[in-house]
Amino acid sequence: MIKEEKAITLIALVVTIIVLLILAGVTIATLTGNNGILTRASEAKNESEESAIREKIKLCALSSRINTSGDISYTTLIEELDRTFGQNKYSINPQNANTSEWTVTVNNVSELIIGRQPTLANVITPENYGDSVNYSANGINDWKIFYNDGNNIFLITSDYLNNTKIPNIGISVEGINKVFWTEKDLIYKGSEDINKNIAKKYMLSCLDICKNNNINMRIVAGLLDTNKWEDFVDKNVAETAIGSPTLEMFCASWNQKGYVKLYCDNFDNKGYYIGGNSKPTSFKYEILNNVGYNDTLYYPYKAAKEDGCLGYILSSPSASDNAHIMRISSAGNVNYRWWSAPADGLRPIVCLKSTVIGAKNVDTGIWNIE
Repeated sequence: MIKEEKAITLIALVVTIIVLLILAGVTIATLTGNNGILTRASEAKNESEESAIREKIKLCALSSRINTSGDISYTTLIEELDRTFGQNKYSINPQNANTSEWTVTVNNVSELIIGRQPTLANVITPENYGDSVNYSANGINDWKIFYNDGNNIFLITSDYLNNTKIPNIGISVEGINKVFWTEKDLIYKGSEDINKNIAKKYMLSCLDICKNNNINMRIVAGLLDTNKWEDFVDKNVAETAIGSPTLEMFCASWNQKGYVKLYCDNFDNKGYYIGGNSKPTSFKYEILNNVGYNDTLYYPYKAAKEDGCLGYILSSPSASDNAHIMRISSAGNVNYRWWSAPADGLRPIVCLKSTVIGAKNVDTGIWNIE
């Protein structure tokens, strides 16, 4: 009996040792293997350190962006990196102040810094045409996005302009919104008074052909005199303003929004033609039955206003006569108006600076610009 007990005890000891060896192996593997605790702890530590470095680089960029209108200054970025990491403790590529992107590397951890925020012209699409903007000038707070030429954003007043805000451009007024001209009060000579750069910016391309002093061009000269419309310019974010959109800008905005295509790429020495076919030869085009007629960006009213205002003038001459200007009729037409008829109003256009940045408030739908 005694021998049997010793044998059993020896076997149990061997089994116990084997189990302990197995457990030790498992434990060691758990601690030191590729997915072991120590390995994962080391990786977590490295990831934490890398994350901390990235956050510090981003904070340097954020500090550099302050007081620079949203752009990062290369000089101030270097100052912030020196202050945070110490000189020669990081690398920046390219080492060029004229670029807009830099890769900053600290301890083999790299982070891309975008030096310039996207401008409003980079983010506005035709789907945004008609959106409200927190722009205010000359007591008018209700402005909408009208057009993006890829460099500048153009805003338009949501309503016809109140006659009390019209500058001295040789224009006459009647009622609240209606404007007209009398020949004796015209103060411009004609196309020679129109700045070519302004005409190009606002898409009046007929200037080289319409070299005349007809009344239509004398009227357009006043509407395009940006010096007279300065009260509508918030100089913090805007460049210039004119009295109303040109026909070409109206058509470009309308077409980009996807409505039935309008053509005005045909004109003579009197002014523009308008139509639904390339190189139109008509003086009037009806879009009453088109879905775009319901878009208040282009047709804010479907009937006359309280003072009988029937639409708004465009800063473009009409080819129909030497004294006709283009206009948008509330009845659903793009046509012409005799200069002396008090029937339509104005809707000023503002050109924002190309550097303006901003974002759309998801709650209000209004674009905040700066």
